[in-house]
Amino acid sequence: MDDVKRLATMPSLGRVEPWLERESIEFRSLISCKRYRVVYYIENDNVFIADVGTVAKTPKR
Repeated sequence: MDDVKRLATMPSLGRVEPWLERESIEFRSLISCKRYRVVYYIENDNVFIADVGTVAKTPKR
């Protein structure tokens, strides 16, 4: 998960999550290894990971 390690030096790397805009914290997400969505936020120059989930696609029929 080298993508996640890059957050230490580039915390704004991920996109702002529009479905969490109503929260008081600005959540961002990053797709890592084309399989995982890492949702995180930045507070006082620290990066906190809030959630990690798989990015599943519906198989074509």
